[in-house]
Amino acid sequence: MRKGLSLLIVTALILVLAACGNGGDSKASSGKNGTIGISMPSKTLERWVADGANMKKEFESIGYGVDLQYAEDVIENQVSQIENMITKGVKVIVIAPIDGEALTDVLDKAAEANIDVIAYDRLIKKSKHVSFYATFDNFKVGVLQASYIEDKLGLKDGKGPFNIELFGARQTITMLTSSMTEQCPYCSHISITASWSLEVVKPQWIKLLRCAGMVLQPKHGWIIC
Repeated sequence: MRKGLSLLIVTALILVLAACGNGGDSKASSGKNGTIGISMPSKTLERWVADGANMKKEFESIGYGVDLQYAEDVIENQVSQIENMITKGVKVIVIAPIDGEALTDVLDKAAEANIDVIAYDRLIKKSKHVSFYATFDNFKVGVLQASYIEDKLGLKDGKGPFNIELFGARQTITMLTSSMTEQCPYCSHISITASWSLEVVKPQWIKLLRCAGMVLQPKHGWIIC
């Protein structure tokens, strides 16, 4: 029964991953089939707001209430919000983790309460209590980004070298850099450094902002200088 419900939720998540529109921002609702908890990392990126709203819409359409929470990129907030969902007795918790290795203890609590957990977009590690993982094809995303960079930087014409700094979730960046380096035959012209923690990113941003002739694309999560 639990696995069947989780599979139904994953099917709804596939629709969310395919959706492009934005929705409202209300956080909680009730439904005849129970409540689904959604733990998102923050509202700082429009995609998380849109994904949360789209999930809420899809789950409500199949009879579930939704407890939608944003942790503002603070791990302790996310843990506390998930604990609160467990206390409320939600049926399933969908989590886009801030840190995929920081949720071991709280997922143990979810398992003790017989609550399935679905990792959304980012992997959750160091826990055996993750029923499903719903995400984009991050390898394909890396291939597309590599093709774009190859074209825009003129790598086929021998231009370079360039340093590229990628910012994002640890597992996502690992997959992207893997696919980028495999896709691009001109990688000798590019040095790729992946960063995912604020402690790492902040001093690197300061350094990069001092680079002469930089190209800044903050919405796309990369800097070229």
